[in-house]
Amino acid sequence: MQGTSKWKGSVTVPVAAAVECVWEIASDFCGLRRWSPLLSVCEKVEGTEQTPGCVRYCAGKSSGDENGSGTGGEVMWVKEKLICMDSKERRYSYAVIDGNMGLHGYEVTVQVMPASSGAGEEDFGQSVITWSFQLHPLDNYREDDFKDYLRSVFVDMAKTLQEVCLAAS
Repeated sequence: MQGTSKWKGSVTVPVAAAVECVWEIASDFCGLRRWSPLLSVCEKVEGTEQTPGCVRYCAGKSSGDENGSGTGGEVMWVKEKLICMDSKERRYSYAVIDGNMGLHGYEVTVQVMPASSGAGEEDFGQSVITWSFQLHPLDNYREDDFKDYLRSVFVDMAKTLQEVCLAAS
């Protein structure tokens, strides 16, 4: 591992859908496959769904080799443990506890909030979702490159989340 301090960051993405719908879908801890295009599997393996201590197993094919040709195909997987779920604040946190992706110390907090207009008023029908994360430095990655990668993943997830919400309305 590169150094001892953790990499930290956050990504906030607008979602053109009502906060209630976004939260309902995003907070389904074991339902991540519904709005994560990278996953082929997301299932509970331990505990009670939506309850701290619940563990999910998520897996999907890698995107390919370094140049993005998509010729890879190794199954990448993680087990993630739900740390807290706060429906009132529309926020939950989880941590990677096992996997083959090298995400040591990876902890994430997801929060869904209503978007606000420039005047500070709630913009009805619009939301923002924020992923705050920290992890130990990764071998073979520069910090900025990994953060850029996470940003692209989270933007894709927010787009899919928006599509799911719009299809449900």
